[in-house]
Amino acid sequence: MPTAGGSDAKTFMCQGSGSGSSNVKDLTGGFKGCSGVFKIYKHPAEQDLAKFAMTMFANKYATLACDSRNMANSPSTHTIKTGVTSSTTVYRDITASVSFGGRQSGGAVHGFVQAIQLDEVYRVCFAAEDNESVGMIEARYNALLEGHNFFQGQSLRYSGEGVEFIPTPATVMADAILPAETLKEYDLNVIQFLTREDLQAITKKRGIILHGPPGTGKTTSVKAMFHVLKDAGVTCVYISDASFIRHSVEEVFSFINTYLAPCLVVFEDIDLIAADRRTNSSRIIGPLLSAMNGIEETSKPLVILATTNRPEILDAAVTRPCRFDRKILIDYPTTEELNRLFRKIAGFAAPKDLLVQPAAADKKLTGAHVEELYRTAALTARQTKRSTKECVVEALETVQRHFMLVSPRTVQGFQDDQEEAGLDDRPRALRPQAPDQFR
Repeated sequence: MPTAGGSDAKTFMCQGSGSGSSNVKDLTGGFKGCSGVFKIYKHPAEQDLAKFAMTMFANKYATLACDSRNMANSPSTHTIKTGVTSSTTVYRDITASVSFGGRQSGGAVHGFVQAIQLDEVYRVCFAAEDNESVGMIEARYNALLEGHNFFQGQSLRYSGEGVEFIPTPATVMADAILPAETLKEYDLNVIQFLTREDLQAITKKRGIILHGPPGTGKTTSVKAMFHVLKDAGVTCVYISDASFIRHSVEEVFSFINTYLAPCLVVFEDIDLIAADRRTNSSRIIGPLLSAMNGIEETSKPLVILATTNRPEILDAAVTRPCRFDRKILIDYPTTEELNRLFRKIAGFAAPKDLLVQPAAADKKLTGAHVEELYRTAALTARQTKRSTKECVVEALETVQRHFMLVSPRTVQGFQDDQEEAGLDDRPRALRPQAPDQFR
């Protein structure tokens, strides 16, 4: 029998045990040689989908229902999350007889379903008098499972505990003050690719690495993509090193491919799980590479978008073209971009010649600095009973005094700081070097 989603499905044959004695009434009827199939759901989020589908199935087709553990009781229930603020009560342990029309012969389908929570897995079984009936019961269940997937079109985070619903960011693409060429890459390789079937017919995967100094717009870009894609009904999910605490890479990607695709998968700080294997040990990077290789074999499209402040430490196998198709530098904003960003945040222009991007790398301003500049000015204005505009110059001095000391000088992050301070005592040949494509 076919498998629904990522569950394990197996078929079985049941033989009734009627007696040959003439004074024993045989009640097994047509189920003496019944057929059946059972599915095992292992992933917690997958179990919730199965319970939701079984509840809808029972409400639509069941004629009698009881608790799988105690036939004298009604089916047991519990509550599952179906959104950021929504929850639903579903059946957990249920055994029910089902009946519906639809046979080609014109007759009705009769059978049984059973669902039960067994430790860390959820088992769903179907049984009927013949294979055709079992297939029809299973097909209707599968249709409900696939048609009422409450993870689809949501903003999600894959945490150590499993899949979590998160609020969709209010950020829009106009909030990302970036070069027009960068925004075009976003549009083609993320937004258009995930919403146009003609592009998906060419390939099933796009891979993008956003790299650059902290605070330059990588996170803002991701938030804006979540917002745009949510409006288009496309699923978006964050993944980080915490995603693999309780679940293997294979389990995570199996769930994504089966239940979330087409979707945007964002690896936050990919350097934490995919650093150069010559200088770091990781149990994740091997399975991660295998999972990314297998995406092209799936039938549903995925965009893998990774962010990092330290591209020079990434393993070369991760950054090669077959896995990531675009490597986009999100660099320090220009003077013009700094002033555009300030006007957008503050609602008024910065004083003339105040926001000028310094030439020195260790004095560079980022979008994060501009946001803090406005917040500092607003707080100072409230405290001193002046207007925010009057406090901008003073606020810039404060920001420079507090943040320029720790602002990274280059895209290589803290590596230069370690060398200068004598903290990295490895021979230079063994220190992480930037891959050619990032130089």
